[in-house]
Amino acid sequence: MLSSDVNNFIYIGIIIVGTVAMTLSCIMNIKVKDAGQRGLELFFITMFVYVVSDFVAYYFLCNDTSQKVIFALITVSDIMSILTITTWQYLLFLMAGIKKRGAYIFLMVFTVAYTLFAEGISAVFGSYDDGSIQLGSSFARGFIEGSSIVYGIVFIGMGISCLVRILRQEKGFKNTVDIIFAVTFLAYMAWIQYWDFTVWYNSSESLSEHYGADPVLLIYVILSLIFCIYFMKQDPLKITETELTKEDAVNYAVEHYSLSNREEEVLSLVFEGKSNQDIAEELFISENTVKRHINSILKKTEAKNRHELIFKIRNPKKRP
Repeated sequence: MLSSDVNNFIYIGIIIVGTVAMTLSCIMNIKVKDAGQRGLELFFITMFVYVVSDFVAYYFLCNDTSQKVIFALITVSDIMSILTITTWQYLLFLMAGIKKRGAYIFLMVFTVAYTLFAEGISAVFGSYDDGSIQLGSSFARGFIEGSSIVYGIVFIGMGISCLVRILRQEKGFKNTVDIIFAVTFLAYMAWIQYWDFTVWYNSSESLSEHYGADPVLLIYVILSLIFCIYFMKQDPLKITETELTKEDAVNYAVEHYSLSNREEEVLSLVFEGKSNQDIAEELFISENTVKRHINSILKKTEAKNRHELIFKIRNPKKRP
């Protein structure tokens, strides 16, 4: 097993990667306002908070800390884990194109009911002692294990349904991303069932030896990196967008701002950096006529000067 110092270093590295993904998801949601982007933002925020709470619990788990404090921190981490799974499933609903309100209501009601039931029993009958979670009653243990089975079956069922729908959608990079989110969700839910019955309530095992082995850490890194690639491909800030050529920019301005033939000629010469006098001589018109045409172009394009005019029509999706 890795030492606690190594695990702490890994946690911090993962949190840094997650911070980048969470920030990019917030930017994406601001620039691209739709339900899917809101779902991604919510997922990365809850996942980030969960990993941080998990790290805090693990850190104190490996140090000489009050057992009551450790149990409280583990409980908070558990609740954040449940919220993360819920937002993950919510995101899959959106990716799968599920629009039935009943599905979302069921997800929320089921999550609240399970959280209150499982965490309530754990808070009443559970404790942290000798390096592991202890349940003072076999009755309580049976109820928690039973509820965990039901919880896992329900979420795995919803995840499979979403994956089937996603697989039927139009192929492309976004569809590939959706499939990865669905498959990793199902894999993680299957692992949770294994974890609950082999480690979490196994009094012979010390949690400090297993806490840092949660595969959600690896999944979080993978999904964060995939989202970063997705962000770059979507390019909501238009970082990689190239400027239009002179000809394309002029054609765009003519079509978009309804410029006249003469205004088109004047704009083309403005692009070449020619003065009013040069334009007048080349088009055999007076300077006053050139000024009138330029003022008309500025008014139609809502630009303040030549510099802003050129920038605006060469970068139609940006603003100076």
